Amino acid sequence: MSTDSITILDGIQIAFLCISLLMVFFTVFLIKTSEAQRYLAAESIFCMIGMYGYYIDLNCHSFKQAYIACDLEYICFALGMLMLLYFVLIFEDNKVLADFLKIFFTCSSFIVLFLVGTAPVLDIFYQSLYIITYKGNTYVKTVPGPLYYIWMFNIAIVSGTLIFLTFRHYKKNRKKNRPEFLWLFIMACFLPIGWVLTNLGITKHYDLDFPSMIFATVLLTVITVRFNVLDAVEGAIDMYINDMDEGMFVTDHNGAVIFANPRIKEILGSFDWNYRGSVRHEITDFLNSNPNGFMMDDHYYSWRASDLRDAGKHLTGRVYNVYDISDTYNYTKQLITLRDQAVRANQSRNAFITNISHQIRTPINSILGMNEMIFRESDDKDVIDCSYNIREAGKSLLSLANDILDMSRMETGKLEIRNERYDVAVMINDCIQLVIGRFAEKGLEFQAEISDTIPSELVGDETRIKQCITNFLTNSIKYTDRGMVTLNVGGFKRGEDIYVLCVSVTDTGSGIREEDMPKLFGSFSRIDTGRKGKYIEGTGIGLHLTKQMVELMKGDIQVHTVYGVGSTFSVELPEKIADETPFGNINKHLAEVRKRENVEKRSFTAEGARVLVVDDNAVNLQVARGLMKPYKMRCDAATSGKQCLKMVDDMQYHIIFMDHMMPEMDGIETLKKIFELPPSMWKNTAFIALTANAGIQARASYIAEGFTDYMTKPIDLDILAEMLKKYLPEELIKYDEQER
Repeated sequence: MSTDSITILDGIQIAFLCISLLMVFFTVFLIKTSEAQRYLAAESIFCMIGMYGYYIDLNCHSFKQAYIACDLEYICFALGMLMLLYFVLIFEDNKVLADFLKIFFTCSSFIVLFLVGTAPVLDIFYQSLYIITYKGNTYVKTVPGPLYYIWMFNIAIVSGTLIFLTFRHYKKNRKKNRPEFLWLFIMACFLPIGWVLTNLGITKHYDLDFPSMIFATVLLTVITVRFNVLDAVEGAIDMYINDMDEGMFVTDHNGAVIFANPRIKEILGSFDWNYRGSVRHEITDFLNSNPNGFMMDDHYYSWRASDLRDAGKHLTGRVYNVYDISDTYNYTKQLITLRDQAVRANQSRNAFITNISHQIRTPINSILGMNEMIFRESDDKDVIDCSYNIREAGKSLLSLANDILDMSRMETGKLEIRNERYDVAVMINDCIQLVIGRFAEKGLEFQAEISDTIPSELVGDETRIKQCITNFLTNSIKYTDRGMVTLNVGGFKRGEDIYVLCVSVTDTGSGIREEDMPKLFGSFSRIDTGRKGKYIEGTGIGLHLTKQMVELMKGDIQVHTVYGVGSTFSVELPEKIADETPFGNINKHLAEVRKRENVEKRSFTAEGARVLVVDDNAVNLQVARGLMKPYKMRCDAATSGKQCLKMVDDMQYHIIFMDHMMPEMDGIETLKKIFELPPSMWKNTAFIALTANAGIQARASYIAEGFTDYMTKPIDLDILAEMLKKYLPEELIKYDEQER
């Protein structure tokens, strides 16, 4: 009887040892590595060691073995329970609670370890131990000490906590079709059964602590393998979803909410998440009604929805992500506000600049027009000299107005490049003639080095190129007190039809300091050249505009300077070749051009022609009529739109020059009223807008309103002559026979 009992009990213990060894091998080597796997492996190891300690307990032959058996059993059971607790806490959503429980039970377990380890010396955990023999087996028994009940309390609290936590997980996930949490709860309930039965004396002397832990370990291992609980990826995803800053919830294929992370509950706290099925329409309707985002509790959120599909591409549900973009939203709103303010300020400034330019051009028209009449009709040399000076000053003022207007166009992106065929030699000569008088006034030597291999005609914006070269020349004159200024024009061919025009202006002026170079091309900036006490004329926008125009023409601008020695400004402009025949000697070429122009621009009269000028400014009317006087035409004047309509009703005119900005009825309204009259009164009349509006779209806008053509103030005599020849009947134009 006793022999059979010994054999059976030892065999059972050896079987438990083998099972625990297999659990160690399986959890350490065969399950995916993760935090949960490490806890399960550690628990298996402690369970195996505790089982070995209890095997010693059953076959104890000395007090030394008894002490070893007790230490192994108490220590391994406490640490095994701790590892199981760590395992279950992985699934805890409340990280504060999880951290508190880990710290608390780790400390209590190590107190137990200290008490067990010092028991033979301090006699406070158990006072003594003894060995009894029962049915052929030995059992080590202890006499509890004053602190033995700390051990009892620790085991009871750990067991209760395991049951409580696993029940919470089960209750939380039971609607998600996740049975692993039910089995975890069963495992936690089964675990303390052996401990309770043993302490109640039901098993007599045999201790069921470790057998129950073995069964719990086996069950836990089966759960983890069957339901992939230890998958590191799934665990990481679960932790990420619950800890992430963005809200997320998942619906099934019917739209019912089946999962929601803590963050989404904070964001959409107005919905009752305890009844997820009932809020599915409320949430999705709310999001769909705010496709671009929504404001909630002073925070702005955007959201996105993605479909979930199975392997057969069937819809299984949807994932909704909600993001807090308050910082970006507020920053964007601030940027939009600042942008709108800047746009309004820029529009106001541009409107102001355009209006100022218009207002400046109107009196300049009067000044230059009146001066031209004085210049024509006076024979007094002094008067002619004064008239010449007035003309040059007026042109400078007009140039300034044009520069300001160009700068406004440049900053609004409305400055256009008009590519037209032009004569290179004539363009260069025009630039020189504009400034040649200033060299003589300042006592500077001027030298022009013009290559004779330049193609005679190129395609580009002649007006802008003139501005660039003239700005270089006038800038050199301003900053050069003695010496000379050299204009060098040449270039080279690129490809079959492109000629790179190279222009440079070199002076012996003051030069530029190195530290001033960065602000050289800034708007309204002037370089400090050290010329104290000397006034430098100009606005400081010339070089700024030059650089902008060169870049717009796809060219390159360079500056080489030595402070106190001089500067060289150069530009390279790629132009299309219109006539690659070189113009050769520039003077001979210009003489031939003048001969042709004299034929084209010979004087003429147009007796019998009828012209009407409409303008509310009496001086402008006087200027226009005075400039047309040499053509011997009938030139009538109207001071308003109403007067114009009356005069058109009385007489048919060949040309009507119409101002735009007039009170009561402006030029466009007047034109529309004329078109309402019988066509016989105006069908042979050319309507030309004569205005100070020099905007880049002015010509197109006036023609779109019905005007035949467009001419700006101040009136250019050459353009005026071309307009008259173009729109007056040919039979009325009589050329001067002497010039013919």
